[in-house]
Amino acid sequence: MEKLKELAEKCKKCKGFSLGVQVTINGHIVYGGIGKYLTRDEKECIPEDIYTEMVKTKSMVEVSAAPVFHVFHYDLDEAIDTAIQQIDEYVDSISVRNRKK
Repeated sequence: MEKLKELAEKCKKCKGFSLGVQVTINGHIVYGGIGKYLTRDEKECIPEDIYTEMVKTKSMVEVSAAPVFHVFHYDLDEAIDTAIQQIDEYVDSISVRNRKK
């Protein structure tokens, strides 16, 4: 729960604007499986070992804050950690662009 709170706080304080974040757990079940839920582009963006484990465990966590990031993983904590890392990288890239202006 603490990681989810950290993610929410980072989204609120995202350098001058707020990000809405969505966490979906096992949303693929309605679609008949992970392979049917994901688009080809999404599948290609997921590391093969993570995708294999998602299919094996039939577990999928999706964390997104469009257009900044879209994370898929089989483990909730790992998905949130990756999302936090991507927010930090995004904020850093914004900061660098703003310094160059």
